[in-house]
Amino acid sequence: MSAKRPDRPQYLEALDLESDADAWEILSASGGHREGDPIELISLPEYDGTSGSTTAHFLAHGVRHRSDEASERISALVPGQRLTLEPEPMNKHNPKAIRVSDGALHLGFVPDPLLDYVHAVIDCGGHKLRVVRANSAEAHPHLRLLLRLDGSCERFVFDGPDWIAAA
Repeated sequence: MSAKRPDRPQYLEALDLESDADAWEILSASGGHREGDPIELISLPEYDGTSGSTTAHFLAHGVRHRSDEASERISALVPGQRLTLEPEPMNKHNPKAIRVSDGALHLGFVPDPLLDYVHAVIDCGGHKLRVVRANSAEAHPHLRLLLRLDGSCERFVFDGPDWIAAA
């Protein structure tokens, strides 16, 4: 996003980025999402191979398809608030899907590229999903809910042969 765009400060704020964020930071935080894009970028979770501890930041997906009640709840969330992850094996689009919920209210989904990783974290137990930033309904739906997952896993799926990190 050009530094000359008048909406740049609001966009960076929605992504919880500093005003001097570079292009790669913005692409990583936003996922590079634009309608019709055939690719999706994600920020690589942090992983400590010695302790197994891990942290990931991601934007909840599918927020635009949730109810008005879910949209209102997202607007009311505060940084640090805990949410839950719920595997959804009967999901007709993706049996690996994982819901992001606040109580019984479904707010969105974990992005597909993170599903194997998040399943590994859930399987280890003791994870915490917290709100980093909940943007208003006026924000682009893709930017509504920025989350942080802390936990541990026995193996880091992104070290596997199916993944190549961009340098």
